[in-house]
Amino acid sequence: KADDFISQNEASPPCTYEQALCVYKVLEADASRAMFILNGMDASSKKYGYKKLAMTLHPDKNRHPLSKEAFQKASELFTNSS
Repeated sequence: KADDFISQNEASPPCTYEQALCVYKVLEADASRAMFILNGMDASSKKYGYKKLAMTLHPDKNRHPLSKEAFQKASELFTNSS
């Protein structure tokens, strides 16, 4: 999906390939599997991982049209696992 999105907007893509890939991975993630992984992590690792992901997905940094939804989903998963 990320390849298709970037190729459709090849002249002036709104975001990088890595940003588009991150958005699609978060939106397609299975919530129960993500919760299982997050619950196995210690608090500091979880917080560091969330901050890094949030910086990549934040709509001010990532101009992908679905970045807002991906950012909200990541925030919900982090909040539910805390």
